[in-house]
Amino acid sequence: MIIGPERSPKLQLNEDEPFAIDSCEVRRDLDRSLLTDVVRQGERVVFTPGNLVTLWTGESVVFQGRAIDEATVLDLISTESDDELSDYEQI
Repeated sequence: MIIGPERSPKLQLNEDEPFAIDSCEVRRDLDRSLLTDVVRQGERVVFTPGNLVTLWTGESVVFQGRAIDEATVLDLISTESDDELSDYEQI
């Protein structure tokens, strides 16, 4: 699913303030979901592996995961068990 500017997408890295992005793609299959092709001001967003990444559209969270490389975020359900989550996090 491609999420474009008409949905007002924002990206949040760790606990930082969310910032507007141009577009991104969420790829979902039976085993996992990936956030890829994130573009901000015409350039690809580069992730630091391990960072928590949250995708917002308007006031809704539509994806949350951990960066697995500079261009890809894997959903939390696929990356962590309940034992590895912080006290405030839930799957």
